Amino acid sequence: MARSGTSTPMAAKVAAVRQHLAGDNVTATARAHGVSRGSITKWREDPRVLDAMATDSGAEFAAEVASLDDAREGAEQGRVLDGVRAGLTVERAAMCAGLGRGASARWHEAAATGEADAVAWLRRLDEAEAVGEAALLERIAGGEPGWQGAAWILARRFVDRWSDKPTAATTDRAAANAGLMTALAALTEAVR
Repeated sequence: MARSGTSTPMAAKVAAVRQHLAGDNVTATARAHGVSRGSITKWREDPRVLDAMATDSGAEFAAEVASLDDAREGAEQGRVLDGVRAGLTVERAAMCAGLGRGASARWHEAAATGEADAVAWLRRLDEAEAVGEAALLERIAGGEPGWQGAAWILARRFVDRWSDKPTAATTDRAAANAGLMTALAALTEAVR
């Protein structure tokens, strides 16, 4: 959050107000821009900010906004990656970073269209998940105090690999495999 008494660049104010006016609530917008909720409320009514929004066609202003967006995006991505490494799902990590619901779905949609940045981002998320899983395993293998908590997280976060309880997904797969085996046996008998 910006320190009290520091001046926020006009481009940052405009970007925050635009995000808020586009539908983000005040809290999410404030978190995304590292300012207080009161600042967002004040800026959306500030005539200077509104004037800047109306006359922001200058190249210098656009470059300043792009620079701020890149810095903010980098910070948000770092928070998402940290959350995933800590054991959160991608969706929950995105929510904690202030990106809102549906961020993960948007990333997957963009990657499905072949967008290189989205594909690279999903790869980074997979790597962060693997690092987090490995860290939990190290705690368990090392017998660290609280290793049971790490085991609990693994069993719930990575159900298919670490849970000893059958889930609907594993039960469905087992039933499907049994069905395939029955069909294969019937086909084998028919061929004989």
